[in-house]
Amino acid sequence: MVNDVSAKKLIEFSSLIDNLLTESLNDGYQKLRDKANGNIIIDNKTQKLLDSISDSVLKQFTYLAFVKDNNLSDDKLLEAGKALMDKSLNTTYESRIADEEERIRQELERAKVDKNIISKVVSKKNGTAQERLMEMQTEATKEVIGETVRQQSLKIIMKAIADRGFIVDKKNIKINRETNEVNMIAMKASGEKAEFKIYMDGKFIYDFHQGYKGQACQKDIEPFMKDLEDVYGIHITKKQEIWSNPDKISTMKYQAINTNKNRM
Repeated sequence: MVNDVSAKKLIEFSSLIDNLLTESLNDGYQKLRDKANGNIIIDNKTQKLLDSISDSVLKQFTYLAFVKDNNLSDDKLLEAGKALMDKSLNTTYESRIADEEERIRQELERAKVDKNIISKVVSKKNGTAQERLMEMQTEATKEVIGETVRQQSLKIIMKAIADRGFIVDKKNIKINRETNEVNMIAMKASGEKAEFKIYMDGKFIYDFHQGYKGQACQKDIEPFMKDLEDVYGIHITKKQEIWSNPDKISTMKYQAINTNKNRM
C-alpha cells in the first residue's frame, strides 16, 4: 500500500490537478458550470457511470472527458477518460522520474543500504516511467525494511551477548555482500568465543565453540536466548539445531526470530 501511494497515487493526483488547472484556463472550463450557479448539468446515465468508477483518479479524468465532449456516453466515455488519464500520467511520470529516483536514493542512503545495491535499485531502464518507478519503489522498500530488521537484530544480539560477558570489537563485524549476511565475532577475556551470522529477514545462526569444554557453552547459550525474549522482546518463532557434538566442545544452532515486540 505504501509503495502504491508513494510511487503511483501521489503522482496520479498531481497529474489530475495539473489537468484541472489547465482546464480552468481554457474555454472548455465554461462547461464545468452553468451561468446561474456554477454547476455543470450531468444526465443521470452519465452520473451513474461516474458513480460506478471506484478509482477516484479515473473517475475525475472521465469527468474531464465528459466536460470536453458531453456527447460521449457509456463505454466510449470511459475509454476517453482512460485515454486522457494515460496520456496525462505518461507525461507526468516522465517529468517526475528523475526527482523520484533521487527521493528513493535518499531513502536507501538513510537506511544505510549498500551503495552498489542503491545503484542497482535506481538504475531501471526498461518499461514506461510508471513501471520503472513502481519497480524501484518496490525494491527500495524491500531493501529498507530488510536492512532495518538486520540492524535492529544486530544491535539486540550485541546487547544480549554483552550481558553474558562477551566483548564485540567493531573490526569483528563484517558484511558479506555475496551472501547478504553480517558476520560478527564476540570474545570473552577468558577465551570463550561466539560467532554469529545475521540475515536481512531476521534469521541468525550462532556458534559457541572456542574455549568451552563439553556442554559448558550451555551456561552462556541458555541465558542468552532467554534474554533475547524476556529482556529484548525477540520472539523465537523457529529453532533448529544444525549440529551439536558434546565430545568436541562445539554447538551450532539456527534461529529464526521476529523482532516485533508486540507479539501475539
